[in-house]
Amino acid sequence: MTDSWKIVLPRVPISANRLLRMHWHDRLELLGEWQHDVYYLCKGQGIPKLAHIMAYATIYFKDKRKRDQDNFEFGLRKLLGDSLKGVVIFDDDPSYLTWGETIFAHDRKNPRTEITITECGIMPSAGETLPDFLSGAVANSPALY
Repeated sequence: MTDSWKIVLPRVPISANRLLRMHWHDRLELLGEWQHDVYYLCKGQGIPKLAHIMAYATIYFKDKRKRDQDNFEFGLRKLLGDSLKGVVIFDDDPSYLTWGETIFAHDRKNPRTEITITECGIMPSAGETLPDFLSGAVANSPALY
């Protein structure tokens, strides 16, 4: 049985256009805010470190304006992937993190980002490195894919 957790961030991601044009210091501060929120929300729910997760997102914007989905998915994946790294997963590359569907919704009074994290694998036991763990029999298990 796979476990699943939902964290609700009190912010929405910014688009790739804005993220890539930000001054490096402002981008670093924004990432720090996301990392702070994600760390405490994940630790508060007791989410363990996992070998592989699937992440689904619902972004609630405060207005119904049409947005470019690819731009906001880029911003979400950059900010959230970097924030989950070291807290729930070892790295934010596809061998540890698979992105599911991203849904855009509207909530004028409470803009937010809801992330559902679904376990696709387990953390290696004490003294076992992740590459050793993944090269074993568990790596061929359908639960990791």
